[in-house]
Amino acid sequence: MRYIFTCSAFFLSLVMFGQARLNGAFDYGLFKTTEGQAYVEAYISIFGGTFAYSKNANGTYSGELEIALVASSDGKLQWYDKYKLNTGEIAASDTGFATLLDTKRFGVPEGTFRLDLVITDLKSNTPNFIEYADSITVSFSDDKPQISTPVLVNRYSPTKAENVFSKAGIDIIPNTTGFFAGEDSVMAFYAEVYQTAKYFGEGERFVVSYHLKSYESGNKVPGTESIAVAQVKPVYGALFPISLKNVPPGNYSLVFEVRNKLNEPVTRVERVFQRGGKVNMTVIEDLSTVGTDFMARVENTDSLIEFIRCLDPISMSQEQNFAKNVIKNGDKELMKKYIVSFWLRRNPNDAYKAWMNYKAQVSMAQKLFGTQYLRAYNTDRGRVFLQYGPPNVRAERPNEPFAYPYEIWQYYELYNPISQMRQTNRMFVFWNRNAATNNYELLHSNAIMEQKNERWEMVLYNRGKGTTDIDQTSPGNQHGGWSRDIFVNPR
Repeated sequence: MRYIFTCSAFFLSLVMFGQARLNGAFDYGLFKTTEGQAYVEAYISIFGGTFAYSKNANGTYSGELEIALVASSDGKLQWYDKYKLNTGEIAASDTGFATLLDTKRFGVPEGTFRLDLVITDLKSNTPNFIEYADSITVSFSDDKPQISTPVLVNRYSPTKAENVFSKAGIDIIPNTTGFFAGEDSVMAFYAEVYQTAKYFGEGERFVVSYHLKSYESGNKVPGTESIAVAQVKPVYGALFPISLKNVPPGNYSLVFEVRNKLNEPVTRVERVFQRGGKVNMTVIEDLSTVGTDFMARVENTDSLIEFIRCLDPISMSQEQNFAKNVIKNGDKELMKKYIVSFWLRRNPNDAYKAWMNYKAQVSMAQKLFGTQYLRAYNTDRGRVFLQYGPPNVRAERPNEPFAYPYEIWQYYELYNPISQMRQTNRMFVFWNRNAATNNYELLHSNAIMEQKNERWEMVLYNRGKGTTDIDQTSPGNQHGGWSRDIFVNPR
């Protein structure tokens, strides 16, 4: 349901000249109107600093994207919208931070349909787009109360004027990534319940309960259980909070249930999300107690900046933001302290060894994946290599007939140093849309929190044909094509 498009970082100077790669997240939920019509609510986020801008006559800058969203079933078009999303006029200093967020609602019939999304950067000088496709099943049972998709919430506020983000008198900005960082002490979600009068009777009450459970073990997380008594109505919608204070890093399921007056479960839904690792932010924000240690003799400012920037693939979001401010400050001693503090948080017993091991990995990544214009840690292969380590299997296909050059990586076990979670048998598909460079972009992965594109084969075998036909679900048999076989049976 939830997809991250890309995970690369780019400098502001590259953004200004249209060389950025689109980076964002997409999520959706299933709901019903008071009249019983099922509808999809789609949430689109395009992260700041990942799309191009053009300069206006008054010195400001503008970015613009084209969004194409299509729902179809059995070859028939159910809903279609194509529109433009723009930043308006913004200052040059804000171009790296302006995130675009939009939502669309459209009615759908019961059954299974396909949802296709294409986002194109209209200001980019080179092709820069995101493609996404997924199958969605709409099935609301008639013999018991029905529950919407729980929407994970980034922030909310009382509705002052009705808008596309309004629900039950609340403006809800969704958390499209499904990731809650270590410093997040509370998560919130919004859910609706339907058809309660038919089951419980007019004027009656019912119970809603919710809790977290481990995605891997299925065990309930202590201290996360809550219940509320609700009044029967055509659509019952509310915002619910859950404390994450004592929830360790890991993959979790949010469980939301409707119960009768005897507290017996009647129906339930689940929603997966990810809890990130906890970081001692006091140590980050106060560097006065940190020495320069193994960075003491490094006096070259460019080297210090490079040492900080190369940490991005293994840094949490708040660390990345703090690091940007350290670089902007320009104080060499502060830069040294930040680098030392970073590795002390990772390995307090031998921070120097941890740094040297990672530095060696950065050098190896640069030799393998660096380009003329990008350091390896700013490329997708380099980022994955540094974040997860070298793959167990790397299949390279630079000259396959009718296909763009591509690589498929397999990890027997994948450990994420940011979220501190482990996964097994995860695949990554990279492709090179521009043969003149060594920059292979991440096209598809089955790893949690990584970019997913179920039509990745269509993209690979679309060389020289322009934009993929959204009505075509498979490239068919390709002479000399090995991508599916390698993905299923890596070697």
